[in-house]
Amino acid sequence: MAKIKCTCGRKNAITCPECSAYKMVILLKNGNDHFKNRTKSGKLANPVWYSHLQYNGKPFETTKTFMLERLKKQISVINAINCVIFYCNSTRIEMSKSSL
Repeated sequence: MAKIKCTCGRKNAITCPECSAYKMVILLKNGNDHFKNRTKSGKLANPVWYSHLQYNGKPFETTKTFMLERLKKQISVINAINCVIFYCNSTRIEMSKSSL
């Protein structure tokens, strides 16, 4: 598979908040704040994963399947997940909602 690189100038090799086609927001069950990330303002936020750049241009279902497989490998967080929501990164439109 050809290497696709970040085009926004960040020079990210695998994922990029600007250049990735899709993002996956992981909604956690109550009481799992230790898995949340801190924003620049210091607030806690649900984890967000971006699709690999090599999957840009692929069908959404292919990318979704790959991202869910990556998520299922994270054994420590898998039981804390309530559901995941996929968004098109460029339009910010919800593409799919899944529960594990």
